[in-house]
Amino acid sequence: MLKKLYEKKSSNKKNVDKIRESLFKFLPKENECCRLLIDAMNYSLIPGGKYVRSLLLLEFLKLFDKEENLGLPFAAAIEMVHTYSLIHDDLPCMDNADLRRGKASNHKRFSESTALLAGDALLTLAFETCLSASCKSEKILECTKVLLDAAGPRGLISGQILDLAFESKTINAGFLKKINNLKTGRLISAACKIGAILSEANRMEISASQIYGEKIGLAFQIVDDILDVVSNERNLGKSTNLDKKNSKTTFVTLLGVKKCKELVVGLTKEAILVLETFKKNTINLEKIAIDLTVRSR
Repeated sequence: MLKKLYEKKSSNKKNVDKIRESLFKFLPKENECCRLLIDAMNYSLIPGGKYVRSLLLLEFLKLFDKEENLGLPFAAAIEMVHTYSLIHDDLPCMDNADLRRGKASNHKRFSESTALLAGDALLTLAFETCLSASCKSEKILECTKVLLDAAGPRGLISGQILDLAFESKTINAGFLKKINNLKTGRLISAACKIGAILSEANRMEISASQIYGEKIGLAFQIVDDILDVVSNERNLGKSTNLDKKNSKTTFVTLLGVKKCKELVVGLTKEAILVLETFKKNTINLEKIAIDLTVRSR
């Protein structure tokens, strides 16, 4: 089933272009703040990475025949939150990574203090961007709360601090799953959930969107762990073997690469099965799940 779907892979270039344009639109202008801060924000945000989270949000809008423009402020906000987390994650006090998205990490290109503040600026700007959405105020509030919850102390921040706190310590697969769901899965599932909320989906469909996001989010993180071991900096575009260097327990260290690949396939199949809830043509969401499974970077 997975191979058949992957053979039907299609390009998301049109949506990527829309997301990039919206990022330019919402970033501060030169007369609004200092040039150094704008440069540091732009450096990591544009061009971005794979835009997985924002593409998922737009695909859920498309699933319900809603205008993609409705979700662009939230798509941009999610990319800002994600990019801020990467800038901070690369800092010497965190993972101490020198390379990100095929170029020097933000703190290597600028300075540690500038990178820290660029990340702070992106996080703050993300929620300002949410408030600019052209939809009902109650939808803006609901979607902003979803993003806040995913990015804050009950989500990404908790995942990151647990990730750091348990370096050089033995943890089991259940606890590792919790860390990965917090630091990676929550933002991916939030993107799916926001897309469903904006689309006026019912409660069952909103719940299904979140579960789908959680499953592909965990698969995404496990693939990252695999690539950290089997790939190289040139192909991956970021520092490799960081998990080993930082003495982190990953699914690869617990299960090995072969078992991890099997786990990723299983999670992807489960995610695709969840999509049956929608009773719609979910082929694009299925393709995204497959793309994340077989990616090489």
